[in-house]
Amino acid sequence: MSLTLLSWRLVVFAAASAVVLSGCSDVRSPRPPSEVAVYVAGSAGGFAALLEGTLVLEQGCTYVLDDNDVRWLPVFADTVVGADGALTYGPDTYKYDERVALTGGESALIDSDMVPEECDVASPVWRVAQLSG
Repeated sequence: MSLTLLSWRLVVFAAASAVVLSGCSDVRSPRPPSEVAVYVAGSAGGFAALLEGTLVLEQGCTYVLDDNDVRWLPVFADTVVGADGALTYGPDTYKYDERVALTGGESALIDSDMVPEECDVASPVWRVAQLSG
């Protein structure tokens, strides 16, 4: 077999392999939990105030109940994931019915926020700072 024919076969094999493997590289991250209000993620950062309270799940919506019994609607970046009664956000894991401390700031809902229908939009809103992971 000539070197030229072998070279062409290697080029064709490499190109075909690249096409097949590129289809495998589109691994999407898990979707945010349906009971969590989210905003479209941008760059990491945001307000640096702190909301402390208990993370609760009430009637299909995630809230933080603060020490004054105010029920806050936290809005996380859409990178948040949930499993086994907990939320993972950047490097942190928050469990329902446990104390949490969320950096961010008080905010109003904006049109692009994705809020579950079950959530009480009259609750004060806490826009959780986006964390890098």
